[in-house]
Amino acid sequence: TLSASRSHQRNSMYERKIYDDDVDFAPPNITDNSSEAEPKLERKRTGLSDLFDSRQHRVLQGALSFLPVVIMHGLHRGVISSHKFLTEESKKGILVHQGEGAVVFCDASGFTALTERLAVKEEGAELLSHCLNLFMEPLIDIVFSYGGDIVKFSGDAITIVWPYDAPGDGHLSVLRASACCLELHNTLHNFDTKVPLGEGEGGNVKLTLHIGVGAGPVSILQVGGVFDRYEYVIAGPPLAQISIAEPLAKSGETVLSEDAFCWIRDDVKEGDQLERLDYHRVVAFSDKWTFSSVKATAVPTSDQCPLNPHTMTAEDIDVIRRFIPNSVFKKIEDPNGTAQANEMRVVTILFLQVSGVDVSTEKGSIIAQRLMSKLQKACYGNEGSVNKFLVDDKGLLFLCGFGLPPLIHTDDPVRAIHAAFKITKALKRKEYTFLGDDVNLSARLMGNADVNSILVCETTHRKCKKFLDFVTLNPIKVKGKTNKIPVFLPVEGEAAKRGLSVNVQRLKSMMESGIDVPWVVRSTFFGGPSPLLALGTEWFSQLQDVFENQEDEIRKGAVLQLSGGTGGGKVECGEYAIGQIVGQMGFVPVYAHLFSFGLAHKLLPLREFMEGMLETICRQREFGEKTRALLMAALTDEEEEVAKVYDDVVTHEMERRMVQICIKFFKYFCDTAICSVKKDIKGVVVVLRSTHGTSYFPPPWIVSFWRLVVETAILSRERRELQMGEVAVLPVIVIVISRSVPDESFPRGTVLGLNELTDWVKSKGWRVETDLLSKDHCIQYVHLYLKVPLEAVPDALNEFCYKLAEGNSYYLREILDELVSRGLLKVQGDVLTVSDLSQVNVAEWVDTAMIATTMMSIESLKSEQAKVLKLASVFTGKTSMSDLSASVKASSEQANSEASVEGHCVLDDLHLMLTCNSLVELGMFVMDENRDYTIPSVLLQTVARGLVLKGQTLKIKKKALLGRAMLASKNNLTIKNQGEAGVTELVAQQ
Repeated sequence: TLSASRSHQRNSMYERKIYDDDVDFAPPNITDNSSEAEPKLERKRTGLSDLFDSRQHRVLQGALSFLPVVIMHGLHRGVISSHKFLTEESKKGILVHQGEGAVVFCDASGFTALTERLAVKEEGAELLSHCLNLFMEPLIDIVFSYGGDIVKFSGDAITIVWPYDAPGDGHLSVLRASACCLELHNTLHNFDTKVPLGEGEGGNVKLTLHIGVGAGPVSILQVGGVFDRYEYVIAGPPLAQISIAEPLAKSGETVLSEDAFCWIRDDVKEGDQLERLDYHRVVAFSDKWTFSSVKATAVPTSDQCPLNPHTMTAEDIDVIRRFIPNSVFKKIEDPNGTAQANEMRVVTILFLQVSGVDVSTEKGSIIAQRLMSKLQKACYGNEGSVNKFLVDDKGLLFLCGFGLPPLIHTDDPVRAIHAAFKITKALKRKEYTFLGDDVNLSARLMGNADVNSILVCETTHRKCKKFLDFVTLNPIKVKGKTNKIPVFLPVEGEAAKRGLSVNVQRLKSMMESGIDVPWVVRSTFFGGPSPLLALGTEWFSQLQDVFENQEDEIRKGAVLQLSGGTGGGKVECGEYAIGQIVGQMGFVPVYAHLFSFGLAHKLLPLREFMEGMLETICRQREFGEKTRALLMAALTDEEEEVAKVYDDVVTHEMERRMVQICIKFFKYFCDTAICSVKKDIKGVVVVLRSTHGTSYFPPPWIVSFWRLVVETAILSRERRELQMGEVAVLPVIVIVISRSVPDESFPRGTVLGLNELTDWVKSKGWRVETDLLSKDHCIQYVHLYLKVPLEAVPDALNEFCYKLAEGNSYYLREILDELVSRGLLKVQGDVLTVSDLSQVNVAEWVDTAMIATTMMSIESLKSEQAKVLKLASVFTGKTSMSDLSASVKASSEQANSEASVEGHCVLDDLHLMLTCNSLVELGMFVMDENRDYTIPSVLLQTVARGLVLKGQTLKIKKKALLGRAMLASKNNLTIKNQGEAGVTELVAQQ
């Protein structure tokens, strides 16, 4: 919202430099600081080239509006370019600007109360956007009129710089900064947001500013570079000064440091003395100056831009987008994207503070680059994002978010804590890492934590307690909260290291069946919640046939591939296979369970496999550590050292060597170690499971995983052939549980032997592919899961679950659990009580995998595809091209402006039709013979509709209805399902 407000104002700096299309001259070369302008060139344009040129210009103009002027100067001078990349140790390219200036930090009081009251409202995002725009737009206008350069937005605060006019001369710069602060107070003090306070408090929420001003040497750095994503940060002594001055200022006050105050001591009136004598409260000008006279000395920010969007290229766009999140840049590229920028999202916020680093020095800037690089790797490895990098008197502050588009996960709080643990390990200087349910609360938790500790709030604790260990601390009182809040300390125990959830179900399953698996059991056969294996699905019947008809073949050694999408039942089938092989055949299991986040090392599968063998040995109580030491003796000292290496960079030779060591280790395990601890062993079953989870990107260890599959399968086939030759060896069975076997996105030639292995497994009938459930199976699943008779389940509940889950058994469990937890479904013995399901807002179930996965599928679309999908979701039933065309215009910020040239309408409608056709190809739209479109998935339509704000929904529907009325009037037609009075009323309103 702040960026949108800033963009609106920044665009004004280009308006006076852009000529109308009917003028035959190019604009002057404003990138040249000299007074001479380029010769006026004739512009011969065609309609199509004009359209493409204007779109590139619009993207550049929109992108530049997110950057401060000091970064634009870096682009203009070539300090920032596509040919300059940073590394952790790079000295060049980090420093973008070095000079002197006055620095202002404006913080708004009342923002916490405002966000708390609006977050619970259905249209909260829109109201918050409206309030902040009303507050920020005049603020930005005032800052720009005094020539200030807004460097950072930090939630409810902004950081502004006024460079010195000349080295060592800060008089006018500090004077302009101080005058700007005084005018901001005069204009915006006790700004009425029109949002009521809580019950019993009376009145509305009001915003006020308290401001700190510093002066001195200033440096601007660019740091980062992972995935070509950079952050810029301002550093220097003025940052430490304003971090002291701003808290000393009360609401409506401005406090200057001594370094700033000394320049204007005779130009202003000082207020009451502060506790710190080296800081000064400024209340007014002396008789020498007025607001107008100070403003006359400044060059407005709108005239300071050194760049001309007309002369910039596509390469310049690539450089600029370094500093802009990709999800935001997609909206900039979309002509109407910023009109739909405001959204309400559930995110997890991580604040990191590192003290003792002065980034204004050369050594400190290199450390800052190293820290940012490590932080980016830790966050991006868990599919989070780094949102802000700030500097204050306490050191470096990093703000990270998990759950921001396009990467939304149900386990974002867990991912954030995993990232926090990884960061504290990666950084040599460890300070504070804290989490919370919103930015302000997480910052308060940071201020209350001990050194090297992580504090989380109650919401984060509730979402993570199944996966991580916590210590409950005493409640604390924080600023902005009326009551004390519960806080918890995450402990990096075994569950945190491995990402495992050890719960009562798993322990109960192990006690009853004697079989333990390193994940939460799914199947009811082992005490889990899923009754999927009782449904008699085709793929489970295939697996049963394998064990009934090929048991002797399996005992000699086999490779079972169990694959399928989420909710198909591959894990339940895997548990059944493990139960048959371990429980019935007497094999000993070795597990390698790979997670898609946390320890994302390329060789992780090989290390997990070795750890799995050690765990299997240590389960034998009569031997334990003695046998573990015996097993480790199988490796030479050199091999053991190689196995311990955990470098970030993995060479082909290192991977080849690690595979050799791993297989040698496994052969010794089968031939010597396991036989010495268990005399009646019949064989070894290797269970290799890759868990993609909610991750969007494939894990870095996926190639290593399939290499391990091939190597263990080769060993299994070799031993199978030896047994057929009547050689006594221990047989090996391999079970592979994965979402899918490698497809075109993962070239099978990458892993030698994978093609042959896949073909051999299929020829044996040992590959089982699970699928979604049919409607009849879904109905059976519901009554078995709820443990009630089939006839006790209402048809309305069955229909609701089937349409929403679309045959996904995992989604079925989530739906039923949510209905029960929200009191919409009550089970009392064999009796079910179901509320009105038509009023259920499924889009609010943000903690479920079905919502997170669907949101990620929407976010993965191109910006125009996502926009059209959201617009179509507003309509119930079919949507025509005319409806979508009217909706696009309604959602555009320029819908009623003259910029919407009539000559471009045909091209726009053609582009819209092509976008709709691409959604048809993706299966997100269905088109009938009349070229009307329907969203076939109830879940997709529900989630997409939830992303459209209430005000936008009303605007879109009104525009579409007016379009229908105009079309009907033009063709003497009637509008179906619309009352005549309603149409007349809407037309009159428009």
